[in-house]
Amino acid sequence: MSMILGLMILVIGGIGLIFIFKKPENEDSGVLSEKEEGGETQSRFVKSPSESNSKPRSGNSRLASIARKIENVRKEKGDSKLKSLAQHQVDAPPEDFFGRKTEIVNIVGRFKDGKHFNAFHGPRGIGKTATILKVVDKITPIFPEAQIYFNFDLADNPDTATSEAMAHVINSLSPGSKTPSNFEGLVAQYRKLLHGKKILLFFDNVRTSAEVLKLMPPSKSVGLILTSEEKLKIENMDWEKLEPLSEQNLKDLLNLWASRIGFWGAEIGRYAAYNPLAASLCGRFLNEFDSFDPEKFAKKLRDIFKEVEKTAPNRNQAGIETVLTILFLIIPDSVKLILSKLMQFRGSFYGDAEAFICEDKENIKLEMLVRLGFVEFNEHTDRYQIPPTIQRWLVTKLNKVNPGQTDLRRATFYMTRMQMLNDLFNSTLASKKDQALQLFDLDWKNFQAGQAWAQANCLKDNEIARICQGFAELGYPLLQLRQSAQNRLPWLEGGLLAAKNLQDEEGELNCLLFLGQEYNSVKNWKKAIESLEKSLALSQKQENPKVELDVLHGLGVAFLGQKNWNKALEHFQNEVKAADTIGEHSAILRAQEEIANTHLLAKDPGKAMEWLKMALETARNMNDSNSQTRLLSALGQAQLQSGDSQTAIETLQDALKSQVKSEDAKSIAGLHHNLGDAFLFTDEPAKAASSYQSASTLYQKIRDSLGHALSMGLHGACLMLAGDPEQGIKLANSSRSILRKIKATGEELRILGLMGDAFLKAGNWEEALKAGQNKRLLAQKTKNTDGEAQALQTMGEAMVGKKQPEEALPLFKNAVQLFGTRQPEKVKIIKDKIRALEKTPASSS
Repeated sequence: MSMILGLMILVIGGIGLIFIFKKPENEDSGVLSEKEEGGETQSRFVKSPSESNSKPRSGNSRLASIARKIENVRKEKGDSKLKSLAQHQVDAPPEDFFGRKTEIVNIVGRFKDGKHFNAFHGPRGIGKTATILKVVDKITPIFPEAQIYFNFDLADNPDTATSEAMAHVINSLSPGSKTPSNFEGLVAQYRKLLHGKKILLFFDNVRTSAEVLKLMPPSKSVGLILTSEEKLKIENMDWEKLEPLSEQNLKDLLNLWASRIGFWGAEIGRYAAYNPLAASLCGRFLNEFDSFDPEKFAKKLRDIFKEVEKTAPNRNQAGIETVLTILFLIIPDSVKLILSKLMQFRGSFYGDAEAFICEDKENIKLEMLVRLGFVEFNEHTDRYQIPPTIQRWLVTKLNKVNPGQTDLRRATFYMTRMQMLNDLFNSTLASKKDQALQLFDLDWKNFQAGQAWAQANCLKDNEIARICQGFAELGYPLLQLRQSAQNRLPWLEGGLLAAKNLQDEEGELNCLLFLGQEYNSVKNWKKAIESLEKSLALSQKQENPKVELDVLHGLGVAFLGQKNWNKALEHFQNEVKAADTIGEHSAILRAQEEIANTHLLAKDPGKAMEWLKMALETARNMNDSNSQTRLLSALGQAQLQSGDSQTAIETLQDALKSQVKSEDAKSIAGLHHNLGDAFLFTDEPAKAASSYQSASTLYQKIRDSLGHALSMGLHGACLMLAGDPEQGIKLANSSRSILRKIKATGEELRILGLMGDAFLKAGNWEEALKAGQNKRLLAQKTKNTDGEAQALQTMGEAMVGKKQPEEALPLFKNAVQLFGTRQPEKVKIIKDKIRALEKTPASSS
């Protein structure tokens, strides 16, 4: 049974979705609608087109019609409002804010004086966040472009909190772009988007100075304000310590909520430890339950405080725990039940999610919890959340209530919402794609929790299996732009498990194809081949030629990764035939280029040139100038590999002249890089250095860290060969540092080899020996036999230069052994050197 039919059954006969989907008289509501007040709705989104020919199925007409209905409601808000919400995230200050005038004046004054790095420290619940909200309200004109908020308490993992914060800033400022998948890429994009901008970053509940140092803005125009329990050692950061509120401020706060407190305000404040959070909870409770006697409340508070203080780490914590304890004893069991269910949310949530998942029609109990202070409502984003300080306490007090039903309702709700986001994402309007990704970012943790539960339980029930499959197929296009392969793979594995259990071959095919592509992206060639061979059989069985093209291509890439040239060529050539049959010219071009690349890697430049010329013809027929640039670059490389260096130089130079106005910066960079290779081959290091420098600059502009680092290193090595060792060594070592960070060992081996050659040419035998030794160690670590042999050869040459032939001989002999039969020309050269050395008197003795 297909997933589409399954979802329809789930909606019509499942677990009560009709109750939520039903449109009450004179009111629009539904599982997927956001909270609607005053004609406004709030949502967030982003973009991520998959290049695969096969797309996830769009879902059943029932769900699609609901999504369209919600979209009509959302139109009232408009895209500009959504963009504003993405970039202006700091909420208004709370209404019950008192005191802190001196601290606010100090911080605001420093911002106005151009001192843009400021922070508050103090214990939990003391009012750090609320005080910053007052500060931000006054300094927003200094940072008009954006105010970005991130709470470290809500990070998935303390070890990755800094990366999560960077990703949040990037996605907020550039919602339609792909989130970099590694830390170096995050740093580069983070700094680029902030550079020269008037943006305020508010990082709440930071734990360590190391977290902050990685997030320091790249320019003085950016403001940084943060909170922490402790004062952290951070250069140029000005700190203000928040103490407990004064007795008068506490009385004012309590009287705001319940003026009937009167005399007992001082007593309540004392046992709330003058903590603003604890006092606010007391006032809100006495306001909500106006029949509760303040005197009785104060005395009960006193008795509990005396017990709690014995084990609490400090008086402030004792105050918070005391207040939470007494409130939890008094509030109705029905409200505790809702709190238990709310603990299933990860981060913030919309009201419609709570209404369905917690079975709280019209959010009646949720609104009571807001009035009591157990839940915060952000009027700016229209989302709810249990404050982290309260959530930490509740974890120890609440038992999970009816977990199966609550978890099922959560998984169902968020899979249905994923359907809506998928429909938005498939829109032809870029603004709709951005919307989809903004909302995906907002609810990512809730999507993650719903999917994980569905995957863990998908074999127990077919409806749960359909939910699990829905997450995988509907969420995959958004995951591609927002999450790393490590986070995408579990979703697809869960979808595959569910599809098999449901005997849904269409769903199984989709998940197998996507899994194969993901395994290729993480270079797990064996698993990629296993997944793709299964999907090939299914695509042929289902007579789905477009999907078959993607499968064949993926198999070619996997076998290429295994260096199985023949198998790779077989699948790419089959892709050409299959694409030609159905007239898919882009797939023909893609496969032709891969065939040429495979021949190059297999050291068959003649065949590579044949296929490159065919690919060029295809690209010209398609009027694809960017592909032509890339192919000309590859043709020059093939000509160079064949030994025709002069023709290669002419090809590459002509290509550069014809592609001056091309927008494909990566292809242009490749042309410069290959031209550098050609000049290096013809022993023209100065010209090679100039070409590599141009390539490095272009790669840096498009944030291609590997291309930039390799070209920079080659630029430096060529400067050394051309007689400029000082600048050359500096560039080469900078390149090696970057290559080590991104674990590009093959490229670092190449740089070390050229550095060794340059030192040998300059007669700097000691440095040549060191370069050889470094290369040998790296080659041994990565089990690169040819790299180790080349390093031994360099070390042997250095020993000959140092007039130590007896040291050179064993190095040369080891190199010959390691090269074996793979490098006959090099082996011949080294053997000639060995024979010559063995004839010298020193080596004979």
